[in-house]
Amino acid sequence: MMNANLELEVRQAITDGTIQRCGTKGKENGKDGAYVIHNARVPFGYGWNWANGKSCRWQADSDEPMPQKEIREQEKALAEIKKEREKGYDRASLQAQRLIDNASTMVDDHHYMFGKGVIGAGPLRVDSTTCSSPSTALITE
Repeated sequence: MMNANLELEVRQAITDGTIQRCGTKGKENGKDGAYVIHNARVPFGYGWNWANGKSCRWQADSDEPMPQKEIREQEKALAEIKKEREKGYDRASLQAQRLIDNASTMVDDHHYMFGKGVIGAGPLRVDSTTCSSPSTALITE
């Protein structure tokens, strides 16, 4: 998967239409890249390299045009994938909001903040149920 100078390092391509993280040139074991491959009659997909800022859409070469029925099926499958992804975003957003809502306000004289010399840091809040150190505090408005 080296077209458009993406420089992605994909060891074993997964072609199920879901976004897969992968390495990039120079960081083969990292997660600075991603790709998605839709295994249709004429395969197509996208690639992203966050290390070099490049991305592209690609489609396999084919001499025959794709039938309209197949195009509609692909569009429907893509819409389902997008819908599932949006559900995941909604779940993550709700979880983040719950963490913020349940966080208690840290005060300037908190032992950790005082020991670090941080005074007047603004509205910092920490969720005492999920983190043991104020260094992982959530900043809220």
